[in-house]
Amino acid sequence: MPDVAQPAQPQTASGSLGETVHDRGILWTRLKWSLPFAAAFLPIVLLGAYAYQVAAHSVNGLIEAEHRTATNNLSDLITQDLQRSVQLARAIASVPLTLQAVEERNIYTISSRLKAVVVAYPNIDHSFVVDQEGKLWGEFPTSSGSYGMDLSRETWFSSVQETRTPQVEGVSIRTNVYRAEPIITIAAPIQSTTGAFLGAMVFEYHADQITKWLQNVKIAHGGYLFVVDHTGTLVAHPTYAVTNGLYRDYASLPSFTRALAGELFTAEYDDPLTGQRMVATFLPVTIGHNQWVIVAEQPAELAFAELKTVRWNITVASASLSLVTLMLIVALAHMSVKNIRLNRDLQGKNATLRDITSFVSHQLRAPVTAMRWSMESLLDGDAGDMSDGVRKEIEELYKVVIQNAALINDILNISRLDRGVIEVKLIPTHLLEVAERAIRDYRVPAEKAGLKLSIENPDATITVTADGEKLAEAVSNAISNAIKHTAQGGITVKLRRDEKFGYIDVTDTGEGMSPEILAHLFDRAGIKGSNTDSSQSTGLGLFIARQFTRLMGGDVTVTSEVGRGSTFVYSVPLVV
Repeated sequence: MPDVAQPAQPQTASGSLGETVHDRGILWTRLKWSLPFAAAFLPIVLLGAYAYQVAAHSVNGLIEAEHRTATNNLSDLITQDLQRSVQLARAIASVPLTLQAVEERNIYTISSRLKAVVVAYPNIDHSFVVDQEGKLWGEFPTSSGSYGMDLSRETWFSSVQETRTPQVEGVSIRTNVYRAEPIITIAAPIQSTTGAFLGAMVFEYHADQITKWLQNVKIAHGGYLFVVDHTGTLVAHPTYAVTNGLYRDYASLPSFTRALAGELFTAEYDDPLTGQRMVATFLPVTIGHNQWVIVAEQPAELAFAELKTVRWNITVASASLSLVTLMLIVALAHMSVKNIRLNRDLQGKNATLRDITSFVSHQLRAPVTAMRWSMESLLDGDAGDMSDGVRKEIEELYKVVIQNAALINDILNISRLDRGVIEVKLIPTHLLEVAERAIRDYRVPAEKAGLKLSIENPDATITVTADGEKLAEAVSNAISNAIKHTAQGGITVKLRRDEKFGYIDVTDTGEGMSPEILAHLFDRAGIKGSNTDSSQSTGLGLFIARQFTRLMGGDVTVTSEVGRGSTFVYSVPLVV
């Protein structure tokens, strides 16, 4: 007869140790919830930085667009006007009457032509002619002491004499003749029909015209334009009077060095003339054979004032969003800590409940087992003959005892699985012995139900590594279910093997199961419905069977078709 199982002793843990573990859990939870805040805070910071970069890029783009429009428009005005002056000088210098007058040194004719130029083109306020040696011999308007003046050392003269092409010089202050004002010298060669150099036609273009254009251009935030020639000297400025003296401090600045090299760009720099930090666009412009620079600039503080407002708004929005995020995460962290405490309490109660369940199951198992032995003894005739009526009553009572024993056994097994105290003794086991033990208690019930219960291929050589008792208990669950749900036919227990596993197939010819039932057949919640009788079963037998089999390194699977029966396959590893 089977041994009566002893009740399991409830397992207790030290209260102080439990509290320590709990406190560590709360600390870890708080640390863990700081990570989401960091994860949420970082994107907020990055988003704020990105938004500021977008705003800064937009503001810079607007500033640069305004600067480029202004500088391009001014560039067109300056280059076109100076180009017309150069073309005029070239045209007059090449007219036959001009050549004749130069060859004859006809001052009257030359003066008349120069006067016509000055009158027709107000931007040219002084014009004159020099001979091949650079000496002035004709001009308009005239000035005392200018006749015979040697200008051969002027850069424009040597350039015209050498290249025989028109030249446009940078800004200079006229101090020796006429009015002392800033001018731009335009010189064109005078050549005979044979190509001989006869001298130069020179126009002095008044830089004041460029200053007037600059004063008419308005740029946002107190911005303005100014022009610098190829030597880095200030040509024209809307507020600085060049007549006060040539301003050359721009020549040494890296920004102007880049621009004079032909690079168009926008940057911040310290303007030495105003002493302010400026944001400026530098536009290189080709004037004659030289590179000038047109600059559009405005105070950086005023230009980026709106950007500072945007930065402040982004900072406030980011801080507010971070604060809200922090509050939400703190609230969630408090809820999590509360849940930990509740879970700890619930786990303690569940542990107590499991211990009580295990204890009660053990206590019930002993009397039920004793009742079963007594009834088996009576049915075997150990107490003498009994009437058919008494035998029938005892048989019915015996069925109830068997069912209750199964229920208690399921509850006890679930309790052991939950507490992790169930053990399997993995030893070499003959699969045939497991099958015979599994069907032993079900031969009579199967016979009474009119079903055939047999072992197919009783191969005694198949040896597996398993706990024979628990494997038999798992297999018997499938046999028990098959008897309950098979109206006719039988149940076949088949043994087989492959290279790694031994198998017990339990096949019945019963009612089968639908896909919906199969999907949850091995769930812990059990299956309640047409396939089970909740008054006689916990519905956990197959869940327990699978857990037992998996503890042995195997598994339980099932195939079924409604109306055609089911097959449960138990697999366990072969002995190595």
